[in-house]
Amino acid sequence: MLGLLGYVLFGAGYLVMLGIEFDAAYVLPSLADSAPAYVDDITPAAQPVPGPTSSQPDPVGAR
Repeated sequence: MLGLLGYVLFGAGYLVMLGIEFDAAYVLPSLADSAPAYVDDITPAAQPVPGPTSSQPDPVGAR
């Protein structure tokens, strides 16, 4: 039962991400002229959030 719950939550998370990316890719460009304030408020949701790994130095050979 716990595995099913994890599977459902994992799938729901992917559906939320899909909705945000669809909104950013297809809906917001068409609204940019008519509702720029809405687009400015929603756009940060589709941007990556810097996390603890973003402050880590590059591994050797990654440059």
